[in-house]
Amino acid sequence: MLSTGTFHRKQYFRVKELLQSENFIAIVGPSRVGKSVMMAQLADECGGNYVSFKLLSDDASDDTFDDILKRISNNEETIEYLDDIAYLKDLGRRLAV
Repeated sequence: MLSTGTFHRKQYFRVKELLQSENFIAIVGPSRVGKSVMMAQLADECGGNYVSFKLLSDDASDDTFDDILKRISNNEETIEYLDDIAYLKDLGRRLAV
């Protein structure tokens, strides 16, 4: 898990607010602006599962993504923070599911 500290960027509070009403939130921006740290902070404070696909092997990424899809298809109430999802093998095909 990332070191989260106590500093929150302004956008953190907006995303935290949106978690109450939205089913899907995308956080995008250039490298090194704090997206990963913000997601880790949100997971710590609001609950949910933080996953960095950049840190997983292809097999672990596939298994993790399949587990997430299973929770969603079972209508489980869950919050998933998917970081560096571009590292997921066959991303376009997998997201089409």
